[in-house]
Order: sequence, then structure tokens, then C-alpha cells
Amino acid sequence: MSHYARADDIASLDLRGFEGPRAYGEDHEWGLILRDRETGAVVGLELWQASERLPADLLEALPEPEGKPVVITQEDLAKGQPAA
Repeated sequence: MSHYARADDIASLDLRGFEGPRAYGEDHEWGLILRDRETGAVVGLELWQASERLPADLLEALPEPEGKPVVITQEDLAKGQPAA
């Protein structure tokens, strides 16, 4: 589910086909492109410093995250995808 972690200023936008355990992140200066590890399709975006990049109305409409976050480490990024 798309959400905005206000305390961290990170917006996560889940697109069609997003399934957390199947996604891996590609690191960019602005955040991550999340891809399906089986198909390579873009399934989400994680935008860092979201308040500087997205309209305030959009951020206000996004809920706070629920549950345990998915953690992607530098090691995962170096491999191209996190361990299953």
C-alpha cells in the first residue's frame, strides 16, 4: 500500500503488480525504483526527501505506513536484488 513516512520524509508509491517480497530496489540519488525480481517490471517507487519532490496535497493524502517495513541493505543493492 502506498504511504508517506512523515518522520523520515519518504513516500512509497506501490504500482500495479507490487508484492513486497518479490520487489528489489535500484538505487538513485532521489530514492529507489522497485522492480519485480521475476519480470523486471517497475512495481513501485520510494522517494526520499518527498516533501521537496511531491505536491503537499499528494503527501497529505497518503497514510502513514503500517506494519514492519521492508529493509533493503547496501549489500542487497550491490547484488541487484535482496535475498528472498
